[in-house]
Amino acid sequence: VLEEACVIGDVAPVVEDRVEFKEEIGRAKEIREEAVGLVKEFSRDFRMGNGINSGMVHSTVEKMVGSIFRNRDALTSLVRIKSFDDYIFIHSVNVCILSLIIGRNMGFTEERMNEVGVGAILHDFGKMLIPAHIVNKPGALTPEEYEEVKKHSRLGAEIIGMSKEISRDSIQIILQHHESYSGKGYPDNLSGEDIHVYARIAAVADIYE
Repeated sequence: VLEEACVIGDVAPVVEDRVEFKEEIGRAKEIREEAVGLVKEFSRDFRMGNGINSGMVHSTVEKMVGSIFRNRDALTSLVRIKSFDDYIFIHSVNVCILSLIIGRNMGFTEERMNEVGVGAILHDFGKMLIPAHIVNKPGALTPEEYEEVKKHSRLGAEIIGMSKEISRDSIQIILQHHESYSGKGYPDNLSGEDIHVYARIAAVADIYE
């Protein structure tokens, strides 16, 4: 993970927060709760074959980006909050937060941060199309089950890619977040800088979370 993080970019610029932690933490909690609720709602819609409301995705991610720009630590501190029952939803939100903090420390603009956030919060939605008994299996997967799970990145990219409001760069996170810098990932065994920088960021965040 550290090796992949090191090759994402050059020396990061100095980033300064706009407000103190104590001033932002209340807003950050509300934003995180809204994001988890959004992912829950969209997950239900996705399983039923309905499209996602891209406007709501962008709106929620913009709030998260705004919080990160005001204070990097407030929203990030909430990543430690876990819930077994809501794991899949909280995981998506936490990966989004961690991806945003990496982008912020790399000096990304708010526009690029929004693209990263949208892709990161939707990165695992393809799993909604994989049989639940496989995705939620408590033990080790069989080789056949693992091959089934591996389909989720391409499935998610294809379905969410139908939305004209989601940028092609955001879609690359969904498609490539299981690619590896070494070339041993999936679905296309990409390596090095052939993997979109947004996907490399999300991969680090996903593994860490």
